[in-house]
Amino acid sequence: MRVRTGGRSVEIPDERMVRAEGRSVKAQAPVPDGAVVAPSPLPGWPKPTDKWNYAYAQFLDLERHAGNIQHWWYEPVSLWLVRPNRETKDQGVRHKVDFMVWQNDGSLTMIEVKGHSRNLRDGITRYKIAREQFPCYTWRLVTRDGSGWRDY
Repeated sequence: MRVRTGGRSVEIPDERMVRAEGRSVKAQAPVPDGAVVAPSPLPGWPKPTDKWNYAYAQFLDLERHAGNIQHWWYEPVSLWLVRPNRETKDQGVRHKVDFMVWQNDGSLTMIEVKGHSRNLRDGITRYKIAREQFPCYTWRLVTRDGSGWRDY
């Protein structure tokens, strides 16, 4: 398909023709020699662009392979901190836990990963409220510390 843009003609491959031939549109993009193509994110993993959570997921996966934990999940639950109220049209407040870790002793630990953001104070406040409302879980707030992770 020819497209005229910016005063010049450009040839753009038609996606319908590529699909009719049985090829993927993504497979058409050339990859330079020696370039490393990032793997697609696994189901249940954070996106690689979410660097803090992706790095902590890699850490947890290493811990699982080492036998230090049973299993881990990324954003498995969303907890209501304040229930919505239809009469006052209050939307309510939810908190989505970053990681839930199943420890070897059978307990569940909820882990919040905090980096530098403009909403850091709000995130820490929601973490503290969730920790008070759901004492049945062990809670941890971690941040990056040079070469590892440290409790906040």
